[in-house]
Amino acid sequence: MGSDNINGAGGNDTLLGGAGNDILDGGAGNDSVAGGAGNDTMNAGSGDDVFVFGLAFGNDRITGFDANAAGGQDLLNFVGLGITAATFNSSVSVFDQGADTLLTFGAGTITLVGVGDPNTLSATDFILAS
Repeated sequence: MGSDNINGAGGNDTLLGGAGNDILDGGAGNDSVAGGAGNDTMNAGSGDDVFVFGLAFGNDRITGFDANAAGGQDLLNFVGLGITAATFNSSVSVFDQGADTLLTFGAGTITLVGVGDPNTLSATDFILAS
């Protein structure tokens, strides 16, 4: 179990943090970023990025998350959590944290740093299980 610092730079990268408190920076490109277990900090960078969450993720922070569907956007992939459209509202709570938005699922949290209005999030920001 280590704490990784992974930089994707340019290109379409897949970043896997694994266990530990990781720092993952997708950089430019359309990246897939999975922090894994631990309290991770993930940076969207430019491009249309997908942040993947599975069971036992920690208290994660995402900087640079683009929730605006116009011109492309970043996505939160909750397939590994087993969340469907039918169970989303009973499984995930969304809170206004001033300049940030906080999402909770069980013991895990996701802070979308700089997303000051949780109402900017919509169903199009999520990839859900079927």
